[in-house]
Amino acid sequence: MINPVQLSQLKNNVVYLWILKTTAALVTMIPVTAGRTAVIYAKQIIAFLPSLFMVAITVLTMLYQSWTHSLAKKKEVKITELEEKLKEEKKERKMLQRSSELLLDCVKGLQKKLDSEVICRKNFERKQLKKQEEYKHEADNHKEQLNSLKNVLKETILGMEDEIKSTNKFNSLRTSGSSGDAIRAH
Repeated sequence: MINPVQLSQLKNNVVYLWILKTTAALVTMIPVTAGRTAVIYAKQIIAFLPSLFMVAITVLTMLYQSWTHSLAKKKEVKITELEEKLKEEKKERKMLQRSSELLLDCVKGLQKKLDSEVICRKNFERKQLKKQEEYKHEADNHKEQLNSLKNVLKETILGMEDEIKSTNKFNSLRTSGSSGDAIRAH
């Protein structure tokens, strides 16, 4: 039979009590011959019950381990995917940073070219203004020279006309000098 230690263990174990109560209920419901068979099977089940519990616990533990392992693998896969994305994003950031640096260098170069072009144009404009002023000054000088030449030419022409007139008078006096009428006429 069952010793007192096993009996106290059975009373404290809910599963054993449940099996025993189920067996007692079955024995009372079924005929006596079948009840004896049920009691025999119940004894065998109770004998194998710790092994069954161990198997069930082992199976549950294995299922839990496989579930946690699959979760860990999923996490690892997600982590590796995230790490790959981070690497790609780092590469993209480096490329963007490099392209922005190149763009900045281009802008700086264009700014320098623009500044030098502005300076060149201002210098060219100053030179053109200086040349215009020189041309204006030269034109004014030429105009003054032309006016003085005109004045000299006018004076010369007037002097020549006066000379021609006086020569004409002299000639006319000479030709009329014998008559003396020309002298009186003037």
